[in-house]
Amino acid sequence: MFHAISVVFDGDGPFPTTLALAGWGMVPSVVGSVAQLAINYYRFSVRGLEAPPPDDPEAVQEFVRSLSSGPLVALGAGLGVLVTLWSAVLWTHALRCARALSFWDAALTVALPALVGVALSVSTVVGAL
Repeated sequence: MFHAISVVFDGDGPFPTTLALAGWGMVPSVVGSVAQLAINYYRFSVRGLEAPPPDDPEAVQEFVRSLSSGPLVALGAGLGVLVTLWSAVLWTHALRCARALSFWDAALTVALPALVGVALSVSTVVGAL
């Protein structure tokens, strides 16, 4: 996607280079996933959140509601915002080098996909509160 968007800014460079350098922007996702794993471990193991028996629909409905709300869900989604912004910084520098773009053009290339990711995380935060 970045390679295609950068064509608008007359980016010049091979696709494999773009792919290799933009791949480093996924490192924050790995870090965020480990942090999210720790949050989920705390929610389920430490706090003892357990699934109700399937024959009680009201309890199941309340359990599902508890999975998508609360401060720990908001914390995880807020972490998603930070991870996306961190990735956007790495992607911007990657595209600047891989596609011979100015910093500003690279930032604009990354902006749309990054803003979509941030919007999704923010909607999760709002829904969790």
